Amino acid sequence: CLDDNFEAARKCHHKLFPLCKGMFIETNPIPVKTAMKLLGRINGEMRLPLCDMTKEHENQLVNILKNYSLIPLEIEMIMDALKSAEGNKSRAAELLGISRKVLYEKLEAYKIS
Repeated sequence: CLDDNFEAARKCHHKLFPLCKGMFIETNPIPVKTAMKLLGRINGEMRLPLCDMTKEHENQLVNILKNYSLIPLEIEMIMDALKSAEGNKSRAAELLGISRKVLYEKLEAYKIS
């Protein structure tokens, strides 16, 4: 837009709009903090008065991040295994074909709770 290329700016806006919209599916900054946790950038700890996102909204946010290829494949695989195993880490490790110890190390490294 600074170069008077309004068409390129419009395309960029439409491309990024779902991501921006996703950052407001719950009270800000909860979606931003959740996204950063999913990307392994922060530990995901919420201080009062903030609280965790609802699972429904978190799933929406995960899908948005996946659509932009922001979630690394390994994190996506771990999250899918945990979801399939209904949170059972032993079963998730088995689904991934790794030991429980390795899964715990990856969960810590990626700050997945």
